[in-house]
Amino acid sequence: PLLNRSKASALIQALSEDPVIESLNIRERTVLKRWILSEIQGRMLEDIVLLGTMMRWPGKEVFVLQFALGEFDMVVFDPEKLECEIFEIKHSKVRAREQARHLLDPENCRKTEFRYGPITRKTVLYRGETCEEDGIRYQNVEEYLMQAG
Repeated sequence: PLLNRSKASALIQALSEDPVIESLNIRERTVLKRWILSEIQGRMLEDIVLLGTMMRWPGKEVFVLQFALGEFDMVVFDPEKLECEIFEIKHSKVRAREQARHLLDPENCRKTEFRYGPITRKTVLYRGETCEEDGIRYQNVEEYLMQAG
């Protein structure tokens, strides 16, 4: 995390020297820097989870699935069983129904099941406590990665 944070800090520093960014007041610059750091951390977490999942299940296909509106951050497709699991990956410690909005989208789920077979589980990986709510599994991402390792 320290190395990744330093890379993010270097990027933020480089952006800070941009004339457009320099024209923002301190509050605007601070909000922008926090947003950039959050975006970087979120994308890095997604990459770590995808790689960990690929290593855990080498016989399964692991990928991001994009739609016209939205995406599943990770799909784990089992080509032998012809079924899949869908995931959202969030850097947040707080559980919120909004995190599962793509998993609950009936059209995207229908398209996914047509291409990859029945969806056996819908999971939001996040930094909070593991639980289940309204058919969505909210799983602590660190626990998930420990299982994947």
